Order: sequence, then structure tokens, then C-alpha cells
Amino acid sequence: MIKTPYTPSDVARIVKVGHEQFENEAQVTSILGQDGVAIRLASWEPYLTNGDQVRGTVLMLNGFTEFIEKYSEVVQEFRSRNYHVISFDWRGQGLSRRFLEDRQKGYVDSFSKMVADAMEIYDSFVKPLPRPHILFGHSMGGCVGMRVLQKTDTTFDYAVLSAPMFGWDYPALVAQFAASCMIFAGRGKDYALGVGPPGPDSEMEETIYDRLTSDYMRIKRICKYYRAEPRFWMGGPTWKWVLEGAKHMRRVMNPRNMDRLKVPTLLVSPLDDKIVEPKYHENASNLSKKITLIKVSGCKHEILMETDPLREIFWNNFDQFVADESDAS
Repeated sequence: MIKTPYTPSDVARIVKVGHEQFENEAQVTSILGQDGVAIRLASWEPYLTNGDQVRGTVLMLNGFTEFIEKYSEVVQEFRSRNYHVISFDWRGQGLSRRFLEDRQKGYVDSFSKMVADAMEIYDSFVKPLPRPHILFGHSMGGCVGMRVLQKTDTTFDYAVLSAPMFGWDYPALVAQFAASCMIFAGRGKDYALGVGPPGPDSEMEETIYDRLTSDYMRIKRICKYYRAEPRFWMGGPTWKWVLEGAKHMRRVMNPRNMDRLKVPTLLVSPLDDKIVEPKYHENASNLSKKITLIKVSGCKHEILMETDPLREIFWNNFDQFVADESDAS
């Protein structure tokens, strides 16, 4: 991984909307993947008081359309537990490089390159920091993260996945076939069926409430970032993204690959999810004894953006999981 200033230079920064500790204490840089794609990355040191010891390092793998700043509260919560935190914008979203003239379209030419990005960031930024090393992945990030875990058992000590994208409400094979047909017809860069550009600003909060979380306070915070930095905005996925995502999910859920998982993994599955299909989380837990499945009723897709009682379920399970695994090792 090559560290290099990004062009334009203002991309290598945290967007500020008033969350001072998160924003002012971030160390932000931009890096180049092996294929020259610019990726924005940020890191934070843990809060250490009264002789506290560092408890480890968390690498955050965010979901589709997401960006570093969206997880400001979560970063602070990891830091308060005495973890180093590293987060980045995936290729094709946030302030990392986009690939199409219409930058709001969700496009990536290969999920395998995203796996490679995560592994290179681990080697360059996580590996030198204190262990245990924890992979945190949400939605698409959880799916990419699972493939990282399947490919190597010498990097992360534990993993925590929030609503990982292991399956949609229609079979991945069907999605792959449909997307392949559309790409053959020359429409790989078009929006996939049923999705399009982001709606008007006036509908942003209601859209998030309907699909992602029922906590209006956190919805308003997310929207502040979109309004402060319009380049964060994204619409739905293109047919090419759907093809690559479907192929990747099938690869991840292959029983032989699930059997390769050697890292203890906490999988938190919201049962009111409208983005990914929770039944695939149970399928994954049946395929691997390394997965501890926690089902959360009344929770939409983004548990860490949800109401405080639902978020408390996540953090209580996280703390217990890490304590149990530390004792076991």
C-alpha cells in the first residue's frame, strides 16, 4: 500500500459538523491501492485514563454508500473501550475514488479488489498496532470482511459483523443471471431494477427512517454530513455492482469457504431488516461453529444507528464476546 497525498487535497480530511473530539482527533490520510485507486483513511488513538491499558485495534469495514463520518459515535465508543480505530471509505464511495461520470451510481468492477484493499490496509495500518485485532464489518463490509477471514487466519483475532450482506430477499444466483444479461446488453453502468439516484433532500430523513433506523436523532446527525459534503451522496447500485455483489455472496456462503473460517465471530442479525435477508445469517451460523449468532427483534438494518435500547444489546454482546474470547485465549 502506497501512502500518498490525494488530489484534490481537501479529500484527505474529516468533514466537520460539530462532533469535535471525533473530528479534531482524527488522523486522516489518503492511500493508493495496488491498482492506483485512491482511498481515504482515518485513524484514532484510544482514550486512556488512570493508567488504562490499550485493549487492541479495530478495523471498521463500512457498508454500501457509507463513509467514515457516519460512524462518528461508534468510533468514539470503541475509543472509550480503549481501542485504536481505523476506518476508510471503500473504493467507489465516500471521498475515495468514484469510477463513473455520474458519481452517485454505485459501481465497483470487482469485490475481490475490495478484499485486497482491506487486507493491504490491515498489513500497513493495523498489523503494527496492539492486539487483539478485531474486524468490525457492517452490511456489505461484513460480507467483504467474511471473505478476508476465510482467506487468512493469521490476521484478525476476533470479528464482529452487523447485518452482514450474506443474501438478499431474492436468490443471489437469480440476481447474478439477471445482471449478467443486462451487462451483455451493454447496461452494466445503468442503475439496477428498482433503484435510482438519491431522492430529494426533503425526503432524506424519511427514507433513512423507513429502511435503516428508527432513531430520528441519529438520522438527523447522518443527514448533517450529507448536507455538509454533497460528494457523500449515492444512489442505488448499478447492474455491474449487483453482479459482483451476487458473485461475492455466493463465494462467501459456499460451505467449503465457511468451513475455512477460523476466527471467532459475533454475528448480530436485526430481524426487521429491509436491506439484507436475516435467514442467511442463520444459514451462516449453521455452516460454521466459529459464528455466535445474536438475533435482535424490532431492529432495522443499522443497529448501531438505532435507538439506545437496541444499541445497548449490541454493545452488551460485544463486551461479553470479547471478554469470553480473551479468557479462552
